[in-house]
Amino acid sequence: MRINILFVTVATLFLVLSCNKKSDPSPDSDNAEFVYTPEAIILEKSEVDPVQDISSDGKTYVMSKDVFKNQPKNGETFLVPGLHMRKVVSAKSVGSNYELITEDAALTDIIKDGTLSYEITPAWGTEEALLVDGKKAKKVYGNKDNVIEYVFSAKGVDYKINIEPILSGGTISTCKFKMQMVKKSGGAPNVSLVGEGTMTLPKQNTNITIKDGSLESFNSTNKGISGTINLSIYAADGEPGETTEVLPNIALTFPIRYLPTPYGPIPNPIPMSIEVGVNFVTSISFSGNLSSATAKSTVTFDADNGFDFSGGNMNTTGTLNNEQITGGQFDSAGLIGSELDVQFGIAFPRIALKVADQELAYVHVGFTTGSKLQWGPICKSGYTKIVVEGGYGLKVLGSTLFGQKTTFVERKKEAKGEGCS
Repeated sequence: MRINILFVTVATLFLVLSCNKKSDPSPDSDNAEFVYTPEAIILEKSEVDPVQDISSDGKTYVMSKDVFKNQPKNGETFLVPGLHMRKVVSAKSVGSNYELITEDAALTDIIKDGTLSYEITPAWGTEEALLVDGKKAKKVYGNKDNVIEYVFSAKGVDYKINIEPILSGGTISTCKFKMQMVKKSGGAPNVSLVGEGTMTLPKQNTNITIKDGSLESFNSTNKGISGTINLSIYAADGEPGETTEVLPNIALTFPIRYLPTPYGPIPNPIPMSIEVGVNFVTSISFSGNLSSATAKSTVTFDADNGFDFSGGNMNTTGTLNNEQITGGQFDSAGLIGSELDVQFGIAFPRIALKVADQELAYVHVGFTTGSKLQWGPICKSGYTKIVVEGGYGLKVLGSTLFGQKTTFVERKKEAKGEGCS
């Protein structure tokens, strides 16, 4: 099947549809041609989603027979433009529907030849859903328009996420944020961990080229991940013992439903999205009661990242163009022999590119701070660290290449008392 579609090789789209703002398309564009594979079933876009039900594991799809010419077969891949892309394992007729057992599909299962290129800066206020460990959760708005608040509790710890978009330079890619974790003992807070500041989402430029049913090249860059974060720790009178918490992955998803052309945006047939996430991690250790720790620091950053696959090889990059760690204040106290170690980490933003709900590549800027008290002799210390990390998996592009998490760059500042070695 051969279908001609206009795609943009160099253009800019600010997804601010909810704010009624439009970007000016670039005059530089090409006609790109998609040639679909013989096994591709391209369903017509309609106002009603032909998928009537999806199982909790995401593998079984119930779809109306009316949208298919014939019963789908094993090995065929159906595409509901902009919504679903799945490979059929088996199909069963159930009344007026087909019950399809499916598996993840690769872009090469749908496209034999073609190029997809775009340049996008996601905008706050256009997110489609809040995801917790990949599952949609209720998104709660505060008193101001488009302010996102999400509150939850896990393992005796209360969490609150607040994101307030800021209009700057005609776009709303910048936000104020506050991420807070509070643990209580006897009804009163005894651990408070806070990260707050401002953050600007990057400009993402992506190009995917498929030739003769194989991935020829993939390039994706994120430029201008920037912001300022203030980290603070307060911990006191904790119960003896050590706890390490890795919280659910929380993300806002920004669908890439349209691609810009000189003639205006056109629908993107491939279900794609950019996810902006936040991850928390904490480690708290008290060896006795009546001890406390505090920490305060500020990190300012500007980071870039890139993934480039060609000739069968993948190159990855990550840079900190400008970073400062300032205002480091650390203190700790306790009875003789009582040691403590409190560490708090936030990865925000975590920028992930997804195709058909499969993560293709991600990058995050992470921040950790800690305050520590040791004896023999007495040693008070603290640190603040910033890292740029990322990873990729090209399965959704028809390649077996997979990259574990890589630390591209790391900066750390430490403060130690006189008794520390």
